[in-house]
Amino acid sequence: MPRPHRVHKTAQTARPRALRSAAVLLTMGLLLTGCASTDGEKPAGDQGDPASTSATQGGGAGASTTQASASEGQGEGAASVDPADFPASNTTGLTRLETLEGTGVVPKSVVSNQHGLMITNNVTYRHNVILFDTETREVVQTLEDTVDTDEMGIEGLSGEVSGAPVEAAWTKDGQHAYVTQYGIYDVGTKPDDNCTAGSAIAPSLVYRYSVAEKDWDAAYQVGRVPKYAALSPDNTRLLVTNWCDDTMTVIDTQSGETEHTIPLDTMPRGIVVLPDNKTAYATAMWADKLYRVDLEAGTSEVVMHTGKNPRHLVLSPDGKTLYMTVAGADAIVKLDAETGKVLDTAPAGDEPRSMDISADGTALYVVNYHASTVSKIDAETLEIIDTAPAGVNTIGITYDKPSGEVWVANYGGTIDIYDDTDGAGPRAGASAEASTDSAEG
Repeated sequence: MPRPHRVHKTAQTARPRALRSAAVLLTMGLLLTGCASTDGEKPAGDQGDPASTSATQGGGAGASTTQASASEGQGEGAASVDPADFPASNTTGLTRLETLEGTGVVPKSVVSNQHGLMITNNVTYRHNVILFDTETREVVQTLEDTVDTDEMGIEGLSGEVSGAPVEAAWTKDGQHAYVTQYGIYDVGTKPDDNCTAGSAIAPSLVYRYSVAEKDWDAAYQVGRVPKYAALSPDNTRLLVTNWCDDTMTVIDTQSGETEHTIPLDTMPRGIVVLPDNKTAYATAMWADKLYRVDLEAGTSEVVMHTGKNPRHLVLSPDGKTLYMTVAGADAIVKLDAETGKVLDTAPAGDEPRSMDISADGTALYVVNYHASTVSKIDAETLEIIDTAPAGVNTIGITYDKPSGEVWVANYGGTIDIYDDTDGAGPRAGASAEASTDSAEG
């Protein structure tokens, strides 16, 4: 595929800051009733910059930074140890190492490629992605969300368009990231989380980022307001939930062709794909449903009616257990991945949204949006075993396997980094000093 138009890139270093403490509100139940909440891009009709709400909530684009070379890094040679040498993750505690601010992020999500790179996706607030080296924690690239649709070969579009990066799915080798674009600007009517304009909202795209090219190298047509993306374990299929179409797009990653557009229900979001590469689960967030999806047949069926606003899904490393956050019920649900049977339900925090799981599968990491905290949960018992304060409105989270670190994206314009190896990680020597300095600041 022809390479897209080259866009401007910058790089910056980051500065630590003090964390803003918040209390955790834990409430039980799966079947709470009440008004549906938005998915967190912003309340309906508001596409403003969350970082501008308070000067203390983060360092937006105007924050003072020191320039670094954009050619440095790309994550090669990041410090790591064998994760097998780490203690069991359900026996350790979260130690905050650093808060990154002044990097220009207003992150919707942060995702590790497990090979030394982090990608943060800044939606409409910055219209870019920012990549960090996990060892130096410096920005190695800032890439705008602009592509040339003619060079990309996108039917029905012409010339340059911009997107709005939401979530990313990395290939297993860490060389490519598929990034959903909330909308295509300026094509059709401006999208919003309530899908107010209906069919006047244009179908959007998923861009593919290449580590080697340091640029977008492909784009794929999907539905309206795509939110989450996931790859099958063998990387042959890309799955994308289309928030305003109530569908899932399934793309053959080799040909770039759409295999299926599968009906779900109102405002679908989270996705996982089972080890068989043929079966997936997806949440319909505003329909309060969990679906099982047959990727071969292109069909879906309701597995269960959930509590209010099921949002995110993760799969245990062995592929046998499924975990789901239910944001409106402040709960987490554990299910048998093969049968869809509920195994357990427990409180998580004040509006649990995104989550990730440790490399050994013993601990879950959940961001609580309203409490601005991170909950660490025992994957077997669903007991909350640790709670850490974070930045304003925690929204995205990722576990970096080589380092045993947890990176948290905050809508307030910061990224928090925690060690979860109790000093066994590659950066353990700096942990105590970084934590003390930040606590005083």
